[in-house]
Amino acid sequence: MPGEQREGSLSTRIVRALTEAGLVAPVDAGRAEEIVARTVATAGAAGRETPTPRGPRLAEVAGYVGAALVLAAIALLLAQQWERLTTSGRIGSLVAIAVVLTGATLAMALLVGPRSRLRADGGARPHLVAVLSFLAVVAAGGATGVWADTWVTPDSPSSTVVKLVFTVSLVLLLAAYLLSPHGLLQVLAAACSYVLVTASWSGDLPEWHLGLAVSTAVLALLWLALAETAAWRERTIGRLVGGAFLLAAAQSLGFAGEITPSAWVYAATFLVAVAGLALYLWRDDWGYLVVGVISLTVAVTQALLDWSGGSLGPGGAVLVAGLTLLAASGLAMRLRRVRSA
Repeated sequence: MPGEQREGSLSTRIVRALTEAGLVAPVDAGRAEEIVARTVATAGAAGRETPTPRGPRLAEVAGYVGAALVLAAIALLLAQQWERLTTSGRIGSLVAIAVVLTGATLAMALLVGPRSRLRADGGARPHLVAVLSFLAVVAAGGATGVWADTWVTPDSPSSTVVKLVFTVSLVLLLAAYLLSPHGLLQVLAAACSYVLVTASWSGDLPEWHLGLAVSTAVLALLWLALAETAAWRERTIGRLVGGAFLLAAAQSLGFAGEITPSAWVYAATFLVAVAGLALYLWRDDWGYLVVGVISLTVAVTQALLDWSGGSLGPGGAVLVAGLTLLAASGLAMRLRRVRSA
């Protein structure tokens, strides 16, 4: 057959090239050609697989639209009756919504089967599970906030309710992630974690900038460790989040004035940039490259603002940032070529 002749001719050329390069012994050329021909045929059959039907995609869209309509109706009903409801009624309504959404999440997960199948599923169900989990967490967090507001006294710290709401939300998000790993749930868990860290440090506390920086750096290292050990299945997202936390920790060291940053800030930011670029060379993950490029741009811009005494002005600062970003992008492309060599 013509297809077989083409495959055989291709296999012959491949094996001949390998034999001439000394990678295949002449006595093994016949067997090698059979293996190559079989591999080429298998690859050709795989390339002719039928495309994914549109049914699952339409079902996914219908699921999102249906969930949006149901939630919109619930939100409208609550908005109309919220002022008339007692505190117990508000808490009960939000808890009921959270329970219903949790039930829908578990039902969607059970449609797939064991948790291992849900974790490996690349279709629509993990996305729906993640969205439903997020909405259930929002409802549960809202109920927690309404309940906490009933016993918080005027003498209590202003961040007490915030800490309680985001602690409950973080625990529920982590539980949902264990059920169905998804990038959305990881990012939301990161946001809750950062809010909890920032809420723990008040401007009234001495050296609160240093405490916030150290706490954020610890959170960053924890996030990066979870990403590197594959505890976060979405490693690139985990590396981006960890790098963003490191950058936030460096920037949390404070400013000497309203415009000009202190040397500690851009020095620490430059170290984050070096770490990001070094990790990129080690792991070959573009998440680290993004962190390194952005951190380098911020560090150089802040350093020039400091050294010029703020005389550059807003326009000069934007120009410096643009030029630095271009230079950092060129460095990133150079590192990419070095990494690929």
